[in-house]
Order: sequence, then C-alpha cells, then structure tokens
Amino acid sequence: MSWIINIGFLLVLTCLTGSICMAAWLAAASILQKRGNARVIYRLLKLVMWGYTMPLVYLAFFGWNRIMTSEGWVLVTTPVVKLVLLAGFVLWIIGMVGYVAFQMPMIEGFRRIRESHIYATVRMTAIMDRLKKEMGIRKNIVLYQGYAVTTPFICGFRRTKIYLPVETLSERELEIVLRHELIHYKQRDTFWKPAFAIVNGLFWFNPLVWRISRKMQRWAEASCDEACCRGDLTAKEYFGTIMELVKSGTWRSSAYSPLWAEGENELMWRIHCMKRNQNDKIKKSWAAMAAAAVMIVSSCMSVCAATLGASELYDELYRYTQANADEILLEDDLIEYSGMEDELFEGLTVEEMPGVRAKSIDWTIKSRVVKKTAYFSKKSGDTIKIAGVVDPEDVTVQVGIIEPDDHGRYVNAKNAFSHTFKLTKSGSYKVYIENLNKVTVTVVGGYS
Repeated sequence: MSWIINIGFLLVLTCLTGSICMAAWLAAASILQKRGNARVIYRLLKLVMWGYTMPLVYLAFFGWNRIMTSEGWVLVTTPVVKLVLLAGFVLWIIGMVGYVAFQMPMIEGFRRIRESHIYATVRMTAIMDRLKKEMGIRKNIVLYQGYAVTTPFICGFRRTKIYLPVETLSERELEIVLRHELIHYKQRDTFWKPAFAIVNGLFWFNPLVWRISRKMQRWAEASCDEACCRGDLTAKEYFGTIMELVKSGTWRSSAYSPLWAEGENELMWRIHCMKRNQNDKIKKSWAAMAAAAVMIVSSCMSVCAATLGASELYDELYRYTQANADEILLEDDLIEYSGMEDELFEGLTVEEMPGVRAKSIDWTIKSRVVKKTAYFSKKSGDTIKIAGVVDPEDVTVQVGIIEPDDHGRYVNAKNAFSHTFKLTKSGSYKVYIENLNKVTVTVVGGYS
C-alpha cells in the first residue's frame, strides 16, 4: 500500500509544480508576446514541461517534513486517507488506459504512413544536404516522400526522418519547406512533442496540461517561423509560399502535423507573431530577460509557498481523519511497558539515526534491530505523541521513548497506531522502534 501512497503524493504534488510553472509562464508570455520573442516564449514553455516531470514540490514537501518543523504526518494514512488514495490511483490508471486507447488509432495510422514511403529524388536530397551544411547540422537525416503523406513533417529522435507529400515543388518552395523542418530538428521538437504527449497521458486529469500541449504546438511553429525568416528569406515570401500551398489544396491538416495546413486563421496568428517580432532587438532582449526573471522568481516563490501549504494541509487532514478513524488504536487501548534501556535492547542490533532533526519517520527495520532518533529536549509535563503505520499490517513492533535516565517506556503497536507519552522528567529524550519479528518491517509516521 505504501507504494500507492507514494505514487499518489508524487502525482498530485508534481502536478502542482507543473501548474505553478504554467501560471508563471503565462505571466512571462504576456510580457514577451507584445514584442514577438516567439523563440524565448517557446523555450520557457519547455521549462513548464520539466515542471511536470521533475517532482520539485514532492521532494521539497518531504524534505521539509524531514528537516524542518512540520508535525511529520506525511505518508501516515488513516483509513479515510488510504481509501481516497486507492480510489484516486484506480481512476488514474483507468484514465491513462483510456488516453492510450484514444491515441492508438492515430499512432497506428502514423505508422502506416511512415511505412508507405519512397526515397526522395537526388535533387531534393542535395538541397536538404546544402541546407544542413548552412545550418550546421551534422546529423544524418533521411528524406522521404509518400502518397499517404498529406503535409510535411519530421520525426524520430535517434533516427531522424523528414516526410514530404509526393508533389512537385519549385526549388525555392522546397528550400522553404525543408528549412522549416530542419529548424524543428534544431529545436529538438522530435523529442519535445512526444515528451509533451507522455505528460498529457500522465496528467490527463489536469486541464492545464491539455492547454500546454496545444500551446506547445502553436509556439513551436511560431518559433520555427521566427528562425526561418532570417537572411535572404523574408516573412512575406515565407508566409506567402505557405499560404499558396494551403489554398491550392496541396497540403491538408493531419493529426501528426496539425499546424502546417491548419488554415488561414492559424496562419494569420503566426503572421501576427512575426510582425511583433520586427520590434527593436534591444527592447526585445530586455523584455526577454525580464520575463525569464519573472518566471523563475515567481516559480521558486510559488513552489516554496506550495510546499508549506501542502505540509500544513496534510497535517490538518491527518488530524481530522485520525479523530474519526475507528481503526487507529486509542491511547487507552495501548498499554505502556517499561524497563531499562540495556535490558530492553539486550541481544538486539541498535542503529542510531544521527542528524535526523525532523519529526517524521520512514524507517525500514530488519529483524531484531532497534532504530533510535537523535536526542531532543523536553520538559516535565510535556508530551511526546507518536503516530504511524506498520507494514506488514499484522506485525507488532515496540514503539517507545528513552528518558533522560536511560529508562525506556514503550507500547506494542501494529497497523495504524497513535499514542501519547506523558513526561515526568526534564532533559533529553529519544524515540525508538524495535522489531522483534522474523521479518523486515517498515514504519512510516512521525512524532511531536
């Protein structure tokens, strides 16, 4: 069950990280879009995708609970929390299966299109090789044509290939088309597009992810347009060529390359992006740096705030569900036992946990092993509350405290447990868990 809990927290908190990055990107893009900067906008959008793949909030959340001042109930589950996490996990699996099933016809159609191809002519390959040399591309890229290909596209991260419709294009038209596809290679879009599709599948429940996928496709094209319209290729000639090919019906929109021939509305949006790109380059540079700074700073601050908020929220959730959970043993149900530390741990392997300042516990304890926390100070009249979950659920462990005079007090705990030790002495205390069973146990919980 603990691995389901971990996956649940990983998904929810990583989704939170990505959503924070998306909000920061929207703020940055609103600054940059006024002055063009399509390439910078697209690069920053890639950082959003990393926000959905690198569990920043997840790691920060558990780091905070281990190092700082949270009460440490992270991954401690009451029956209510466990049921919610299990139901959520099942729904997530169903959603992913549905997403894959939805994508399979498109993937199969894409595979058939790629299989029914012919090699491009020597003239076309020579033009591509010349462009590759001009653009500093050393990668071996193979050029194909296909009767089933409705619009140009590039694919393959390791074995990169360009597919063109079987149509007669002038040398200049072919140059423009191939330059566009080669720019996609330089932008690493053959990696980023599948990566965004995978993120879509993992976080299908988040509407922001679907929005990112659409924006990724649009800004990838706008960034490519900006990179293409340099040197002797003007924006007028570039978009004029595309517009003519679209109007003539030579190219049609498809699921695998939807934006080459999306129609005049999409092309008009890209043309407007290019017009804004004609602004003063110095102002564009300052705008780009300002927007990047806004996105980075706001993302870091938001992740930090989200970490604190998530930690406090889960502490409250734990306390609320614990108070209403019949399966967690009440204090009166747990009998305290006592003895001297040497007697209690005789014949056992004692493992100190130095440097563990946190109030959380996530210990794997082998047979006949005792694990103890570092010392912490308490006063007479205070309490030490320990709660957690033992896995396997039917195994009993000894959970207790070591008092300043080396006197030990403990309770026998299994499954979900909670107990408060009332203190009668002032000084340094330790929390310990003892495993007298023949099997290895895992205890996840915390103390306060």
